[in-house]
Amino acid sequence: MTYDEYMKTKSLNIFTRWLHIFRPIFIQDHVVGQPAGGPWKFWFFWNTIFALCATGFFGWVGSDFLDQGEAAFFSEVPDFVLDLETGTMSSDSDPVHFSLLEYIAAEVPGEEIEGDDLVVFFDMETEKYKTADLEDHEASALFTSEAIEAYSREEGIVHRFAYVDIIPHLDLPEDQKTLDKAYFEQIWKAQVRGVLFWWGVVLFFLFIWFWLCVVRLLVVLFWTFLAWIFGMIMKVDLFNFDTAFLSLLTFGVPLGLLQGALMINGVNPLVSFGLSFLFLLGLVGMNLREMKEKTEKSTH
Repeated sequence: MTYDEYMKTKSLNIFTRWLHIFRPIFIQDHVVGQPAGGPWKFWFFWNTIFALCATGFFGWVGSDFLDQGEAAFFSEVPDFVLDLETGTMSSDSDPVHFSLLEYIAAEVPGEEIEGDDLVVFFDMETEKYKTADLEDHEASALFTSEAIEAYSREEGIVHRFAYVDIIPHLDLPEDQKTLDKAYFEQIWKAQVRGVLFWWGVVLFFLFIWFWLCVVRLLVVLFWTFLAWIFGMIMKVDLFNFDTAFLSLLTFGVPLGLLQGALMINGVNPLVSFGLSFLFLLGLVGMNLREMKEKTEKSTH
């Protein structure tokens, strides 16, 4: 018994399937007549691994970006003192504002930065910045002497949060009378930053997992349709639509790696589509040719 004949009797698992994907007898020996569970397990397992890797990279880059952003933000925040008894904030500094897009543009010179801007204003004394300034941005917040005014263009309204209402919810020592910039930064890093960061990581993982495992099934269906048409043109009877789909479900995993590498390197989407087409054409084409040759030999 040859190795190929022996492996044909075995059901490939999520690891050994990698050893056979690029062989011209893969579809005939490991898809045709085999349970559909193998390709599905392969698809979900490895796309979940890719989602975890992408999330880890996002967390690493995001943590570094957050550290730099925090440093830049708190360097812009003026010195202030919040009286915890009266609920009023005072500052001797001039009014300032911090724009997220402006910060990113400064960090990535030469790149055109687009997207929703987040702007934070600090004006405790002069009223240079007013509520009307908030509505010029997608999302914004204004710190005044008595309250925080927050605006979201999606909602279209300004929410006002008075300090006297916020203070009772802060976990502060009972004998503390004031809250200054240094203490606020300490609270942010100890209680808020970690929660926001990990929620961001979790949401990113859920998004990328759903994209890789679910949304990309539509891409698999598209390539399946093309491969099925190709199989009919070559008159390979064993290559029906179900076989084509399960084959492309397996081929879609290394294809995802290829497309991810092209995207990271900034390759043009049209070039990426062309390379993806050639990649699948090579895999499907050599398998169909092998299947057709074996069918012709068996009929003679």
